[in-house]
Amino acid sequence: MVRNSEITLEQIFKEGRINLDNDDFNCLICSFPLFDGLQCKRGHGACKSCWIKIVGENGKKECHSCRIPIKSLDDLSKNLYLEKEIFKQKVICLNNGREKFGNTMVIKSDGGCKRQDITIEGLLHHIRNECGYLLIDCKYSKDCKYYKQTSLEQHQNECQFMSIHCPGLCGKKDTRLSINKHLETPSSCKPLISSNLENKNNNNNNSEFIKELYKYTNEMTKINQNQLKVIKDNESEIRTLKSRLDKSSSMIGELEDELGQLKERFSTFESLIDRLDGSVTNRSGSIIIHGWKKKLKSLDVGDIIVEENFCIGSNMYYLRVYPYGTSFTNSHSVSVVLGRVDDDEKRMDIDLKVQIKDYDVKKKISLSYLPGDYCRGIGQLIPTHQTEKDSKFILYFKVDLKPKI
Repeated sequence: MVRNSEITLEQIFKEGRINLDNDDFNCLICSFPLFDGLQCKRGHGACKSCWIKIVGENGKKECHSCRIPIKSLDDLSKNLYLEKEIFKQKVICLNNGREKFGNTMVIKSDGGCKRQDITIEGLLHHIRNECGYLLIDCKYSKDCKYYKQTSLEQHQNECQFMSIHCPGLCGKKDTRLSINKHLETPSSCKPLISSNLENKNNNNNNSEFIKELYKYTNEMTKINQNQLKVIKDNESEIRTLKSRLDKSSSMIGELEDELGQLKERFSTFESLIDRLDGSVTNRSGSIIIHGWKKKLKSLDVGDIIVEENFCIGSNMYYLRVYPYGTSFTNSHSVSVVLGRVDDDEKRMDIDLKVQIKDYDVKKKISLSYLPGDYCRGIGQLIPTHQTEKDSKFILYFKVDLKPKI
């Protein structure tokens, strides 16, 4: 049986109360489980106690496996995966009535606790809060025997070192052992002296009165114990609720942080959308044709010298250049035609601006949009420029679109 509810996992492991079959869970040096294990940079592990000896004044200050220098515990790290796996292992309750804990006294009761499926992580909680076979040291005197956790009420009713008030109502408070001796000497208790005189006058038996006092004392003790138990249970429930509240507060804090991050991301996303929305309503670029005059010799009215395709938003557009116009009616003009590839006739406000360099300035520029009946704004011409070179045609264009509401 385990004695003392303040026992720690370190004590349990170092006393050899828990043995793990998997050697990977045990220290290579001392063979105890690696519940507090540390590892070098190359992953070689040992328990903390062994590492302390290694980096100590008389230690080798190097890894026991790979010999890399280890100056202090700061050069080591935890193996969180291994630690997690160790604490998941299931063991038998230490209060099973068959094992010894160090040099402390062990009692063999009715077989002890039967639990055999407790994880190491939950072992201390089980021993301290659930197991009725935990041996408790009497808090009233070191000379008193220990008792099982399930026998608390019985022990408090019998413990000779527990402080109680005199049932004779004289106000004396002392150990139960001293109060019993006090009652056995009626002359030491004033209420009992008065009671004895009255009993002598009434020829009553004083022993009956003392029995009643004992009975009364025991009843009051039970009442006090019940009240203490209720208080203890309430305190335990309060601690549980506080723990849940702390966890809830922590979760709320984490959720608030996540919400803040989501708001920031959403704001960034909105800003990105706004920028994208602004970028998909226009397109600008240039078309360069080398050997312009040479290529004109092979073209006629309605022939296309170049076609540029581009997207604005999710829609595909084309820009075509007809050096001799699209028909005989405008054959004296260079026609620049903007159109939708999918021929989707949507009413649009369109602004098409064109600047052409190195072309015959005697020719006019004819701008149009197909289908022309569903848009407006075509024809705003940027002044053209003439250069000495005649072998290159440069067309700068800018298209601004906006759906007609």
